[in-house]
Amino acid sequence: MKKKNDNATDAASLRQKAEEHLKKQQSKTASVSSEADMLKLIHELEVHQIELEMQNEELVIAKEKAEIAEEKYTELYDFAPSGYLSLTKEGKITELNFAAAKMLGKERSRLQNSLFGFFISAETKPAYNRFLEKVFSSKTKETCEVTLTVSGHPPMHVILSGICYENGQHCKLTATDITDRKQAEKALRVSEEELREAQRLAQIGSWNYHWQNGKVNLSDEIYNIIGLDRNKQALQIESHKKYYTPESWQKFITAVETARTTGKPYEIDLEIVRQNGVNRLAVARGEPITNKKGDVIELLEHCRTSPNARTLKMN
Repeated sequence: MKKKNDNATDAASLRQKAEEHLKKQQSKTASVSSEADMLKLIHELEVHQIELEMQNEELVIAKEKAEIAEEKYTELYDFAPSGYLSLTKEGKITELNFAAAKMLGKERSRLQNSLFGFFISAETKPAYNRFLEKVFSSKTKETCEVTLTVSGHPPMHVILSGICYENGQHCKLTATDITDRKQAEKALRVSEEELREAQRLAQIGSWNYHWQNGKVNLSDEIYNIIGLDRNKQALQIESHKKYYTPESWQKFITAVETARTTGKPYEIDLEIVRQNGVNRLAVARGEPITNKKGDVIELLEHCRTSPNARTLKMN
């Protein structure tokens, strides 16, 4: 009976030892698992920290690039040769660059909220008002030509180009100075008028012929030499023949063809048949004009009444 009890005691003791051993195994396994998870978590945190640092560096670089781009844009805007302005519907200046301020003859800060129309000449003010109205109503780019009048400065001719913002409350305006061009155009008109007057007094006419397109341009004095009224009858190259005697026409055609093929100028005497029935002797000098390849593409001829000319009655 005692032996049986001893066996039961040994089994219980073995069971307890096994359970304690199992607990130790589980504790050791849990410890190992927890340590691995901890290392993994630390690794992920470190990687995440590096990612955040890299993202932060990218943001800093992007910010620096944006600031540089903004500075470049500001420099381009402020120091552009053309004037840039922002106007309200009423024509008040809300923004402008240095070129626009220079055009208006004042410091930029003093021009804020000024009416741009104040600087427009009285003669071109109506065109400016129509232009501003169209800019805000059409929502498309509009242009007009005005004259700026600033105290102490000569008038400035400018071309305005404007387009409305999306909100419809402001418009962007570009002002381009064309004063030099206008003055050159005026000087050219004066020069052409003086040339026409000089040709009239000297009885020298001129015409030019383009071989490529067949166009011919004749001065007023050519009409006077032939005896035509430019306003009543246009002189065409096809009908040019009848204003020369047959001999003079052949001489003229030969000289022109030789100039076209050789590129050499010519000077010939011609007898012109005038509409009033009285012929006139003239001297014609032709100057071939060549392109870069040396091909003759145009002929310029000056024709004047010969100083030794005599009036001839037609038979």
